[in-house]
Amino acid sequence: MSLENDFVQELSTGILYPRQLHGLVLIGCGVRMKFGFIKGYAVGTYIDNTTRDALKSTSAVDDDIHKVLLDPNYRRILRIVMNRTVPIDMFNSSIIDALTPRMNGKDVDQIHKFKELGPYRDLEEGDIIELSIQGDTMEYSNSLGGIGEIKSMIFTRAICDAYYGKDCVSPTHKEAVLRYISSIK
Repeated sequence: MSLENDFVQELSTGILYPRQLHGLVLIGCGVRMKFGFIKGYAVGTYIDNTTRDALKSTSAVDDDIHKVLLDPNYRRILRIVMNRTVPIDMFNSSIIDALTPRMNGKDVDQIHKFKELGPYRDLEEGDIIELSIQGDTMEYSNSLGGIGEIKSMIFTRAICDAYYGKDCVSPTHKEAVLRYISSIK
């Protein structure tokens, strides 16, 4: 198998995503833009066969597809790859801004726990963060050796909503995921 077939390139940033990660399959990647022109990071979604089967069996109705995408009970990994150096305070602030309204004032201590999982230095181009989500558990790891876990269904639902919901943080990522889903139907 050639190297080109082992990876998918996120078009806006040029960042490469392996087609498989920890036994899961890539279903789409896109870029997280800030202020409409700063390409902060690329993000990709990986799913297992159970999630793929659930997506495949949904009707063509967008509401059915979104129910699966928004449900953290379906396993997935979100892989974030930094496209540029970003101050850690700025990265954490953007996460807090995305999650806080989605959590409706519940279990907000988990946001601070998430912040503490991150590195204690600025994120640099090429740094990787992986968020493995299943049910009420989010396992966190980063390329700097940081690992941790958050157990909160409210938190995992907020993460899913941030990446697949109506006002998602990366529309290009969500569009790529939806294209993949339509291709397996």
